[in-house]
Amino acid sequence: MKKLFFVIILSGFCLFSCDEIDNIINPKSEYLINKTLSHTTDEQIITHGNDLKIIIPGSCLQGELTIKVKNEENPPGFNIQNITLGNNLFNVNFSGNINILKPIQFTINYDESRIKSGANADDVVKGLIFSGGFWKIASYSIDRINKKIVFEISNLSQPSVNKDIPVLLENDGVVFGDGYSTTDTGNDDNLLKILPNCLVTMYSARYPNGYPIFVNNKLSGNYESSLNPFTFSGDNFSIDYNSRPDIDPSTINPSITFWFQYLKYKASGQVKNNSHSVLTQFNVQDYRSYHASQIDWNDLNLNFTLSDVKLSYQSKENDTLIYYLDKNEVNRCLKSFYFNYNHLWESKVYTQTKSDINVLIIRFTLK
Repeated sequence: MKKLFFVIILSGFCLFSCDEIDNIINPKSEYLINKTLSHTTDEQIITHGNDLKIIIPGSCLQGELTIKVKNEENPPGFNIQNITLGNNLFNVNFSGNINILKPIQFTINYDESRIKSGANADDVVKGLIFSGGFWKIASYSIDRINKKIVFEISNLSQPSVNKDIPVLLENDGVVFGDGYSTTDTGNDDNLLKILPNCLVTMYSARYPNGYPIFVNNKLSGNYESSLNPFTFSGDNFSIDYNSRPDIDPSTINPSITFWFQYLKYKASGQVKNNSHSVLTQFNVQDYRSYHASQIDWNDLNLNFTLSDVKLSYQSKENDTLIYYLDKNEVNRCLKSFYFNYNHLWESKVYTQTKSDINVLIIRFTLK
């Protein structure tokens, strides 16, 4: 009986190929990478062939981090205008009680055949990420020599102070992938021309509970039409606004003024190749908001200069663009900053420096 039983088992195995038998005996993981890392002062490098590489800087982790990576075979629906999704997609799951002190690098390949003759990889290739239910352009750089997209991951477990852009630490993981611009020379692909409202919000490290130190004034009364109707000339746009050019606010006496509001600013910017995907420049100069009444009196002055700001989010309806800068992006993009808030009623001046800015968000909207 024992011999017969052994023969039956062998005959059953003959129905499978050698690879299938190997998978039964030694089942393969669905993950390309499945590692748990701890704090160390040394740089940690994780690779999967030539397809992807993860670099964890020394002293980066303050806790334990588990990284699981697998191929993304069924990517979520893609909707970013004038960009097509590539095939080099990875689902990445981060877990653990961590505090990222330096950006983690995540590197994948891009497909050089997707770049048209005469075009430049820096203009065509995009680093994309799916997180929190939508695709956005990630913080990335292009390594043209090795044909790589290098992502920088700086926020995993710490929630965004304003909830506009989701954190990367999610149960279902996030998707990193390659994208390719479809913009042809001469096409009008700049949504900024039809999104007249611009809202800038800033958060400071001095106020950890998410209190914004600056939100540009929405106009009131007769000035409640479009907030930033920019004038365009090629890739450049600008506005010069003054709500009360006939009045010098310094002549206003708050003790006898029931209500006075004064707003003045100049804003200018530049896009690349007539597309809103990157703000090569965005500047606000001579911003002044002066308010006087019998119960309050304050004077805000602001100037800042940004460069190379990448689009973070584009709505499916193409009525909202968000350029979101976390601390690392602020350090990279914010070139100059001046903030002086004179609360005259308190006889106290509040200032902020460039190093104080934690988050900066620029929204362009239709309404």
